[in-house]
Amino acid sequence: MKRVIVFAAGFVAALGSFVLLSHLGIIHDKLLDAMTGYDSTTVNLVSDTPSPNLQYVATINKVGNGTGWCEVRIEVHKKDAAFDWERNFVCITGCDTKLDLKWEDDQHLIVGYAAADPLKGVHTYQQFRSNDSIVSIAYLLRQ
Repeated sequence: MKRVIVFAAGFVAALGSFVLLSHLGIIHDKLLDAMTGYDSTTVNLVSDTPSPNLQYVATINKVGNGTGWCEVRIEVHKKDAAFDWERNFVCITGCDTKLDLKWEDDQHLIVGYAAADPLKGVHTYQQFRSNDSIVSIAYLLRQ
């Protein structure tokens, strides 16, 4: 019994160290992707929708891999600013969700969304401001 407890404690300590090092950025994302099978992830640009004053862009990326995982991520960023599709997003939804982006004005974006199949629901993660808190984002469920 003592060996099981020692093994479990060692395993938890090793796993905790690994998670901590990855969150601190010491272990590179590419290593983690290779270990989890996400190294085959593809990112396809669906659309870029510029704000009326052309200072911001709402970008839709379709992300997936060969195992059937697929999602759509929306990011709002300054026109020439680089962004990381893995971390900098304001919305995540399924690949079958119908999306419509419309700028109301320079600082207000409306994200319209609907289920491709009316019998299914729509799963989303939503933020209501861009990462720099300049652009306000509203979500409109269309049925």
